[in-house]
Amino acid sequence: MSVRIMGTSGYILKKNEYYVLEKIVEDVKNAVSKASLYRNEENIQKYKDNRFSIYLSVFDKTAFYLDDDDWGNEEVDQGQCFLFYIKCKDDNYESETQFDWVVKDGKLRKVSYIEEIRGCEEITFKFIHEYLKLNPQDYFWVEDDWVYNLEDMERLSKSPFNENWCYIKSSTTLDNFSHKLKENIVLIEMSILQ
Repeated sequence: MSVRIMGTSGYILKKNEYYVLEKIVEDVKNAVSKASLYRNEENIQKYKDNRFSIYLSVFDKTAFYLDDDDWGNEEVDQGQCFLFYIKCKDDNYESETQFDWVVKDGKLRKVSYIEEIRGCEEITFKFIHEYLKLNPQDYFWVEDDWVYNLEDMERLSKSPFNENWCYIKSSTTLDNFSHKLKENIVLIEMSILQ
């Protein structure tokens, strides 16, 4: 049994060398369209130190066409929507090794994120699946160390939809955990032998 975590965000991880803002924006728009979702126009949020982020809202058909009078009415289906942010290149690039547990020496960085996955699992799945088809070298990382690649999304898409898909460890997460565990065992054995 998996537990939904309030306030869970999901991040797209990309090799730093492949960060091209215009391509990311274009791929996001294409993924929204291919997933049969809707979006508003992108907005730019500027910060004091010349940094910025671009954000847009992504909706399913129900949420997109929801009448203003019905917004927040519990008796009316609200649909699903999420806020999607694209980070400027210099924004919060922690370390080239932060995501080495995903890809050894991959120099992955967070380039964009979905602010809140909870309650939007279905449209998140559709969007991320289409995005990864356009960027098969990228990864989708859900906080708490669940990580998905295109292969994971393809495998999941062949099964009936499970709204808890992003709260269950993927095969990529398990493979990376197993590899990391083996590396740690080797390091421990080496230190014991010394």
